[in-house]
Amino acid sequence: METIDTQPTLVIGLGGTGVKVVKKLKKQLLAKSPPSLAEEGSAISFFCLDTEPYSKELHGPLTKSEYMAMGIGVNLRKFVQFNLMMERDYGIKTIWPMGPDGQPYALPTTSGSMNRLIGRAAFFSQVQQIYEKIQNLISDFSRMDIVKEPNFLSLQIHTVSSLCGETGSALIFDVPYLCKI
Repeated sequence: METIDTQPTLVIGLGGTGVKVVKKLKKQLLAKSPPSLAEEGSAISFFCLDTEPYSKELHGPLTKSEYMAMGIGVNLRKFVQFNLMMERDYGIKTIWPMGPDGQPYALPTTSGSMNRLIGRAAFFSQVQQIYEKIQNLISDFSRMDIVKEPNFLSLQIHTVSSLCGETGSALIFDVPYLCKI
């Protein structure tokens, strides 16, 4: 009976810091233990979320399928305005700053200092696609030959982010929740 040396693992990087850490981890695994990667038929996969577009030069060794740019091509200003008018809260109302007149203090712009809010708005503007991608990654593990072995260990999912950063800190609770449901 063959033993499994690698714990089946999905590593999810959130925001700029999470992406940097996951890139470094993948680079180290490629250099020291390439057979451990899912793309080599083993059990470690990666997925990253951030608000900047994918670029092989900036995001390598991650592949385009391991990276999702959120909010690209989405009118976040319109998305936030619409969600603030809804009766129910879909993840925007409770965190968006409101002025004393009950109007939004600020709406997304391309200027800095709103990156955490922009990251959260970008996440919720594409939450269905993100959920489907995560669920597909999880189900991909169940189709791998390695999970059919008697010693198979259950899948572990790790999220990597900075708690005091921008985009990643805005997603630190929502992404694990999507992994669980």
